[in-house]
Amino acid sequence: MSLNKKVFLFLAIFLVIGCIALVVLIKGRPAPMNVNPLSSLKEDQIGKIVIKTPSLTLTLQQDEDEWKIMEPIQDEIDMNVLDQILKAFQEFSVESVISENKEKYPQFELIEGEARRLQVFEKGSDVPLLDGFFGKRANLGYGSSYFRFTDQDPVHLVTGFPLYHLQRTSNDFRQKQILSQEVDQLLKMKFEIQNGSLELVPSSSTWANAQTGEKVTEDWVKNLKAKIRSLRAMGFDDEKEKSKDRGFDKPILIVTLEGPDKKTTLKIGNLIEPVDDEKPEKRYAQKEGRDAILLLQDNTVVGFLAHLSQVMK
Repeated sequence: MSLNKKVFLFLAIFLVIGCIALVVLIKGRPAPMNVNPLSSLKEDQIGKIVIKTPSLTLTLQQDEDEWKIMEPIQDEIDMNVLDQILKAFQEFSVESVISENKEKYPQFELIEGEARRLQVFEKGSDVPLLDGFFGKRANLGYGSSYFRFTDQDPVHLVTGFPLYHLQRTSNDFRQKQILSQEVDQLLKMKFEIQNGSLELVPSSSTWANAQTGEKVTEDWVKNLKAKIRSLRAMGFDDEKEKSKDRGFDKPILIVTLEGPDKKTTLKIGNLIEPVDDEKPEKRYAQKEGRDAILLLQDNTVVGFLAHLSQVMK
């Protein structure tokens, strides 16, 4: 047999073996697709989002047109974080089938019970509009990973949905800003400490003591509002132990803000007992109408009290 015929025969055999291997691996590759199961759903039509991992079930749900965390704890939600995932839903796209071989699920990290599961529900519906497992990153474009619908076998490539959205914990979704939303349209501010109180009301271009009529400077009020906005939860105490002395019966500071539509009160209590010989760094706090026990940085509270002391003499 001539050399050319041997080369041709070798290439033909190699091509046949390659085709067989490809078929065995993926059982064929259907025509490309580009589908977003959520494309017809506007952000305000989404009623519930459920993210399940082997160690956590996280449920975010609209309650009377207000989003809240419902599971594993119930708390206010950070809309900035939620908006990121809602926006990603619009960019989410199910692309071509990569494999239809169930035995390949482990290499895509798509084994049920181990993979992250995402369910998205329309308002008023108990049937998810999207229900699927997300596997490992694919590195084949922005937000690409491997995916399969829970009721289907094929493994798809998906794009436009970064996996970090499904790696967040419940604390990542919780509202950390405590009073920032209440600062914009204030009609009254009241601050109570253990040996006195200060109530402020608007007066011309600044604010004044409601009892004495004495005005405070615009700069002082500007700094005060900045101090209010700086009250941020650095953590949460989700223990249900009612006997724990958090100091809410004799708080170090009570902040009450009154606007045109609502009044909000924040109580700041005891220092958290340090671990070993560490210096106490956080205090317990609770906002009226919010069940969560918040943990505030103590130096933020100290700075707040120091600012109040400038006019509470």
